[in-house]
Amino acid sequence: MRKLRPGASALQMPILSVCGGLRSCSSRPALAAAWLGKFDELNSLAEEGRHADAIAIFHDIRALVPDKKWTMLWNTVLKAYANAGDLDGATSWFDGMLSQGVVANAKTFGKLVEASAKAGRPDVAERWLGALAEMPGAGGMLGEVPCNAVVDACSKVGEAERAEAWMARMHDLRLAPSSATFGALLGGWARRGDAAAAHEGSYSALIGVFAQRGDAAGARHWLQRMEESAVTPSVIAFSRAVDACAKAGQADQAEAVFEDMLRRRLRPTVISYTSLIDAFAKAGRSALAVEWLERMLAATVQPDVASFNAAMSGCARIGDSAGISRCLSSMTASRLAPDIVSYNIAIDGCTQSGDVAGAIGYLRALASAGERPDVVSFTAVISGCARAGDPEQAAHWLGELVREGLKVDAICINSVIDSFAKAGKMDKAVSWIRNMRDMSIEPEESTFNTAISGFAARGEMASAADWLQRLRDAGLRPNLRSHNAMLNGHARLGRPADAVAWLEVMAKDDVAPDVVSFNSLLKAFSKVGDMEQATTWLRYMRRVGVVPNVISYTTLVGLAGKSADAAAAEAWIEEMKSYGLAPDAVTFTAWISAYARVGDAEGAMEVVLRHMVDARVRPSLEAWTAAISACAKAGPRRREEAELLLREMVRSKVAPNHFTHKALETSLGSARREALCRDLGLGRPVAERTAG
Repeated sequence: MRKLRPGASALQMPILSVCGGLRSCSSRPALAAAWLGKFDELNSLAEEGRHADAIAIFHDIRALVPDKKWTMLWNTVLKAYANAGDLDGATSWFDGMLSQGVVANAKTFGKLVEASAKAGRPDVAERWLGALAEMPGAGGMLGEVPCNAVVDACSKVGEAERAEAWMARMHDLRLAPSSATFGALLGGWARRGDAAAAHEGSYSALIGVFAQRGDAAGARHWLQRMEESAVTPSVIAFSRAVDACAKAGQADQAEAVFEDMLRRRLRPTVISYTSLIDAFAKAGRSALAVEWLERMLAATVQPDVASFNAAMSGCARIGDSAGISRCLSSMTASRLAPDIVSYNIAIDGCTQSGDVAGAIGYLRALASAGERPDVVSFTAVISGCARAGDPEQAAHWLGELVREGLKVDAICINSVIDSFAKAGKMDKAVSWIRNMRDMSIEPEESTFNTAISGFAARGEMASAADWLQRLRDAGLRPNLRSHNAMLNGHARLGRPADAVAWLEVMAKDDVAPDVVSFNSLLKAFSKVGDMEQATTWLRYMRRVGVVPNVISYTTLVGLAGKSADAAAAEAWIEEMKSYGLAPDAVTFTAWISAYARVGDAEGAMEVVLRHMVDARVRPSLEAWTAAISACAKAGPRRREEAELLLREMVRSKVAPNHFTHKALETSLGSARREALCRDLGLGRPVAERTAG
């Protein structure tokens, strides 16, 4: 039962007389449902501000409303007072709520703010808004409705500066003023007799709202409307329009607005330039980002650290470590000290370009500058080392992160684990997985999958299956990556029966195979030279709605090549082309290999010199070597064709390797090969230099 607090007013006394029966009434389903229809009527009256009628219905249904809906019921009557602009009534009703032990929430205070605003009492509205902000966990409670109400209240009494101050605060809180609020602000300035301020300030504020939303079209529309109303846009209005275009990812439009500002002889601010630089940086057009930074300096507008960071981030996106270095030098020349964000951008840029040494250098420079590296700094270096295939270095920097007392997350550790797994060092990968628990980090699905993939790639299927079971034991479900790793492992070992059986395991886990799954099956059958089964599974793929890709067909072409069946290889290539798939260098090389196995030099040359040219596919080292091998295996040897192929190979800037030279020696003889290589400016192959 809700108890009356000391000091309850006469307003609350009649309510108390029926509260004793509240729980027994609300426990009956028929009566509990009966209040809902009446409540809708109560809410409609509240919307119209008819508080007297609303209170009458309140008394009719109060005993039937469940406890958890009690605050909502009282708030609805409070809404009636707010919509009527009856501040005294709203305050009295709020006191009654508290005396009945009803918990006030954000909506309660919002209605009190609205009541104060409509009563023309901005001072009281501000106090209620302050009470709302002080509520525990009030982070998201300062919503648009109560803030708009305060602006409206200030405007109604002609306190335009106060209203604008609240609009500025709304902007900081990322809240959008309503169109009615802008109208109220215009009215506030009009009451002050300052029409110019009303127009320029309100238009700029409105453009700012669209900028905050990243609505470039809206911002540019109101900038145009501003001029149509004979109001001269200020630097603020233009800057906000630039910002809107930048946030919308429309760098060219941002530049157009900026150029328009310059044509009007308005001096852009640091914020204007930085927004434009950031727009080009995020669009991946780092050259223009840096160019605008340079124009900013030339215009004697002093950039801040954010300006330089924006330009650097553009360079980082494309891995332009040299551009980052130039920006840092320019920043120092401008007597600005790079902050941790600057260094983190530089570190990231180096790792993007594969310059791990440069990334480590910036990490050390960060520490030397008196800044403490954060998790972002270390994570970028760790990821860079991992991507570069240096797991030991990645592990070293993870250790440094731990020694710095920073919180280690799963991303960092998984990068190290993945790097060790790809390097085939599964003992160390497993060791780091065990370390995760010591750091109070639970292995994720991706962690287990890395272990499964690593062991499967080494052909250690028992260990891979063990880690799959560990994934299950951890309460996780194997996903497509888990199963594809197992399929690929069986395929690598040439175990088509095991690969096919694994499809049943996938079905039990309700995981549908994809093109990668089926490609592993095709690879398994290719390993054992079973063209019939490979063909059957390729046809089955299409029947179950999985579309074969270039890899699928290349596997079949390669299988035909191993069987020296050039006609079958060509037939598969024609089929893949009929489905809109373009053969790549690997596909063509497999076809050439079919001709090479039977010494068909003409067929091999036709593929490399005509079909690949027509398909605009650049022959690889393997393709040229296979074609020359066809000349070596022909009977008799095809000396002229082998020489022609070598000359074309060199002309296309592909250097022969040891296997190419062996095929040449078989085709031409040792003396002629050496003479031809001298003529073409080719040195001795590595294997010969080592032997010599």
